[in-house]
Amino acid sequence: MSQDDKREELKERIAAGEARHAARQVAQSAKEAAGDAAAFVKRNPLLAVGGAIAAGLAIGMMTKPGRRVARQAVGKSGVLATLARDAVLAYGIKLIDDATSAARTGQDKLEDLSDAAREKTRSAKREAAYIATKASDNVASAKRNATRKTRRAVRGLKDRISH
Repeated sequence: MSQDDKREELKERIAAGEARHAARQVAQSAKEAAGDAAAFVKRNPLLAVGGAIAAGLAIGMMTKPGRRVARQAVGKSGVLATLARDAVLAYGIKLIDDATSAARTGQDKLEDLSDAAREKTRSAKREAAYIATKASDNVASAKRNATRKTRRAVRGLKDRISH
């Protein structure tokens, strides 16, 4: 095996390793995101429950029956209930905005990883095609050389036998 062949084989292995590494990074990022979410809920269980309640109230306030119930509660409880409702709604909207922002950030990171993996795959495909072409050329050259040497050997044997 020549130095060029060894170098090409090493390049191919490196490209394949980089492609595997990019794929592992996508999976690792997803696992980390899930682990971070679980850790946040474990560290802040009341905040998580409060956020879920606030999100539920916020979504409920967006529906017609939810607004009707809120108007009835305001009429009975007064200004304090209105302030509490507004605070809960503001907190819920902030949580929804934060979740949306986090989702967009995650999507952007996933797109970046996907683009990197796609580029590595394309590069590996081009490299593999180049290596295959080079190997094919080497086989054809070896065949021509072997044919030439065989013809010479046969010719030499014929000359020895005839003389």
